[in-house]
Amino acid sequence: MAKLLPFKDVKFQWLNLISRDTTLSPRSIQIALYIVMVRFNGKRLRALTAHSVVAKDLNICTKTVQRSIRELRAKWFLIETGKCSDAPTTYRINPIGHEAASNLREKNQGEKPDENVRSDGQMRGQKCPTSGTKVSVACGQKRPPNLESLKHKKKKGVPPDLPKWRQSGESLVFVPGGGGRLERDWNEVLHRHGIDELYRVLPKAMNEGRAGYYLPALGPGPRGSKLLREQMSMIRRMVEQSSSVGALSDAA
Repeated sequence: MAKLLPFKDVKFQWLNLISRDTTLSPRSIQIALYIVMVRFNGKRLRALTAHSVVAKDLNICTKTVQRSIRELRAKWFLIETGKCSDAPTTYRINPIGHEAASNLREKNQGEKPDENVRSDGQMRGQKCPTSGTKVSVACGQKRPPNLESLKHKKKKGVPPDLPKWRQSGESLVFVPGGGGRLERDWNEVLHRHGIDELYRVLPKAMNEGRAGYYLPALGPGPRGSKLLREQMSMIRRMVEQSSSVGALSDAA
């Protein structure tokens, strides 16, 4: 081979060859991979590290490093050993292993030609597929409805358990029945305005297992106030609607 390829271009071939070297122990292969992958300087083409550093990083003793260095010195590295285990040792790639890695790369390239490149020189690069994705001319995308969100979607402004004939835009509040204080307060006000008690004029509704009524507020407004007049007007409309619905039910 006239000229060696740069080591950075054949590093993986070099690693492949040294991993298959049956004359090396597994520990020596481990140290060689560590030196090339972790400590090797690609610009200076060398690794500079002490035996003690290698032993600490790989969790082995320095004597094991020294024995492995003797195995790697023959073919794979040119090694300048330091004066002691803490002194840096210089590792350079042996030209024998470098040449073997270059030959392996050229061999692999010759055996695996690029099927996507024409050999006649008329067209270079990769083949463009003849078929492609058809893009619609219509703007936007039609998204299917989310059935789960529609299933759990609640109507806003409609109290729970409110009959359909009373589902209006008016804001109503659930007032518990059973003769409690809130119900008595409303009955007293209704009596003053000439309206019968709640259980006589409005149907009961259920809310969280409790029976009661849907009214303009939990309690009536102050006596003689504008708020109370508005509440009475709303209750009269509810009573009229309840009476009309009851009449239609009796006729049916």
